[in-house]
Amino acid sequence: MLPGVTTLREPLNRALGPRTAKALESVFGFRTVGDLLRHYPRRYYTRGELTDLSSLREGDHVTVLARIDKVSLHPMRHGGPNSRGEVIVTDDRAKLMLTFFFRSPKSQFSFRRLVPGMIGMFAGTVSSFRGRLQLIHPEYEMLPGAPPNADLTPELAGEFATEMIPVYPASAKLSSWAISRSVKTVLDTLDAGKDPLPAELRQREGLDGRAEAIRAIHRPLDWADQKRAVRRLKWDEAFMLQAALAQPAA
Repeated sequence: MLPGVTTLREPLNRALGPRTAKALESVFGFRTVGDLLRHYPRRYYTRGELTDLSSLREGDHVTVLARIDKVSLHPMRHGGPNSRGEVIVTDDRAKLMLTFFFRSPKSQFSFRRLVPGMIGMFAGTVSSFRGRLQLIHPEYEMLPGAPPNADLTPELAGEFATEMIPVYPASAKLSSWAISRSVKTVLDTLDAGKDPLPAELRQREGLDGRAEAIRAIHRPLDWADQKRAVRRLKWDEAFMLQAALAQPAA
């Protein structure tokens, strides 16, 4: 293997480091780069297409894309945390409360960077308080380059609006964007190896190569790109099944 090249069989410990590899194995059972790259996004957002907040249900673990509408900080004088932060996020149709508790001014540092008008991804378990849905201490990541008070319709201009953001099956211990960062790291240096589908078959059926399909399922340029990747990867699954069935019985 060439220096700096990542293969599908490479252990995640070597490709991503022991800490990230341990998290991925403990949550999902992934051990190799191939295991990680077969963890496909469950859906995709574009920056101009925010989560329908009215569709959220209590008890669901969700990752939502929304705009910050209001930020406030309230003192608490009854023991425990000394302040409570509240952030209202919106999709311009419904709103969702994000609640944070702080024990010291120092712990408010990241919270103070949340500014009305910014667009970000927020992940947590939906609960209810006084009839309002909320996420308590959600993880969050603001979208780089997201303009404050951006128009939240599909008319958002140019590349900013059309970029597709993958959302992965995640857990309370490992967020979608943490998975996304790991995927990006291995994709940047991936050598997918010899394509298992014969070139004649790919040409006859109009199928992308395996390397291109792996890239496109995780980082599609547009919906047509994503659909071609799905079609190709379904062929891989069928091919592997047929190969397994063709093996002589032990």
